[in-house]
Amino acid sequence: MEDRLQDDVPQTIASLQEAGIKIWMLTGDKLETAENIAESCRLLIPSMRIHKISNDDELELFCSDEMIELNHERIKQGEKWGILLEAGPLQSMLDLDFLKVNFLQISKTCEAVVCCRVSPNQKAEVVGLIKDDDDETVTLAIGDGANDVSMIRRAHIGIGLYGNEGMNAV
Repeated sequence: MEDRLQDDVPQTIASLQEAGIKIWMLTGDKLETAENIAESCRLLIPSMRIHKISNDDELELFCSDEMIELNHERIKQGEKWGILLEAGPLQSMLDLDFLKVNFLQISKTCEAVVCCRVSPNQKAEVVGLIKDDDDETVTLAIGDGANDVSMIRRAHIGIGLYGNEGMNAV
C-alpha cells in the first residue's frame, strides 16, 4: 500500500518556504520512508545539508554550543539545513531542557524538520514546544488520521482532513 502525494504538493511546499513559513513533518513512518516522502514533496532538497539524528549521541552533538556557532555561520552564508529526527532522540530532547533550548534555537532557523516514528502524543508535544516558545509563532497542524487528533487540537490552528483512516481527524 502506498500513500500518494496530492497534486501540486511540491509546488505548494516550495511556495510556503519561499514565503518564510517553516514546515515540520511529523510522521509515524520509519526514517527511510519519511525521508523519501520529504524528498518527493521537495520539503528536503538536494542542495540542503541534512542532519540525521537517530540516537542520543547525535542529538547531543547537534545541540552542542559548537553547532550553535556553526548555525550562526550557515545563516550568514545562506546555507540551507534540514533535520531528520527519530522518535528516541526526539523524546530525549523533549525531556531535557538544556537540549530543548539549543535544539529549538537551531531547528527554528532550518528550512525543514522531519520527525519520524513519532507517537500521537509526541506529535502534540512538538507542536506545543513550538507554540509555547514565543508569542509571535503561530502553529498550524494538518492531519488525516486518529493519530493526528492530539496534534491538531494542540496547535493554534488545526485542520483535520478526511482520509483513508476515516473521520477521526475531521
